[in-house]
Amino acid sequence: MANHLLTSIAIPDIPTLMIAIVTCQGVMAVSLLWTSFRTEHPPAWSWIGAALSQVAAWLLLLAAATVSNSWLMMSLGVLSITLSFSLIWHSLNQFFDQPNSRLIIYLPLITVATGQILWLETPAGQNISSLLVFCIQLFYCCRCIVKYRQQHITLSSASLMLFGLATAFITLLVRIIQAIESPETVHLIAIPSPLTSSLLLANIASLLIANVAWLMFQQDRTKAAYLKLANEDPLTGLANRHLLFRTAPQTLTTAKQTNAPLSLLLLDLDYFKQINDTWGHDTGDLALKHFANMLRASIRPNDLAVRYGGEEFCVLIAAEPQAAQHIAQRLAEKLREQSNLPAGQLIQFSGGIASTINGSTTLEQLISRADQALYLAKNQGRNQVQLEQTEGVPPLANNVDTTN
Repeated sequence: MANHLLTSIAIPDIPTLMIAIVTCQGVMAVSLLWTSFRTEHPPAWSWIGAALSQVAAWLLLLAAATVSNSWLMMSLGVLSITLSFSLIWHSLNQFFDQPNSRLIIYLPLITVATGQILWLETPAGQNISSLLVFCIQLFYCCRCIVKYRQQHITLSSASLMLFGLATAFITLLVRIIQAIESPETVHLIAIPSPLTSSLLLANIASLLIANVAWLMFQQDRTKAAYLKLANEDPLTGLANRHLLFRTAPQTLTTAKQTNAPLSLLLLDLDYFKQINDTWGHDTGDLALKHFANMLRASIRPNDLAVRYGGEEFCVLIAAEPQAAQHIAQRLAEKLREQSNLPAGQLIQFSGGIASTINGSTTLEQLISRADQALYLAKNQGRNQVQLEQTEGVPPLANNVDTTN
């Protein structure tokens, strides 16, 4: 019935479609290689290899059917398709920073080769066994995207890739059903049909969609890398001043509209110059990174930790000043428990806390008042955190002693 419905549709003949697949994948492989060299990321050799494997596969299948109908060339073509799907799977794992096993490459190849030999006298069996392996490979490719999609990959890119791979998966399932119901259609060119031509056309579409989605993956990653450079401190991995001044105004506006408190904890490492002078700047960098890691482990998920500059850090907290005090206490405890300075020396800090509940309406006012409280902590002996003192408003609480 499907063939009858498609008889009236003008679809190119099967050799033409095969040549179209070869041309499409060849051009895409060159484009991917060119695009890779024009970006800062290394070339995606696995994905390029997958495209070239598709080129080799369809050339072999075309030659086997039109020139010699050789079983060997047909089997090599099927193995090339197997390799291409394995390389796609390998590429996705690599892109999402997941471990790759050699079994991803070798196991499907061995399985398909074994099927080609075991079903030597039954072409339909060869076809069905290889198509089942292809379906399994595509299933795991789709699973990889769903499971490991990262924040810097947009939903549209992931959805397009899933659509392309799912289209190929459905095409393979239809081919399996076709091979079961009509074993004589196993040879694509020997016994052509409108349904077979339509499936090849769908295969071309799925490959094009997947390749375009891969280019979008590369673009998303490049954008994420530039965004990271713009918003992240390269030494500590914390947010930088640029991100703080870009996002804080909206956070302050939201807090004002909802009548919610917002606090700023400003921190400064004590005697940091002595660390650099005594043990060198490399040790100073290690101290900054260690402090940043302990600070990151002390804050809540919604708090914004920032390297403000030099040895100064700050945390923007959507809560009352007591929450900032608790963060400072947790940070001091973690620094006492873990020291990364020579001779067991501890990293100590002073801090100041300011809050919108005392009338600060802008980030600049919060920073200024927190800096005044930090200055007070430094003058009173360091290694402590002070709350802002606003004229006409009683102290919020006693200072936080970070010594014990």
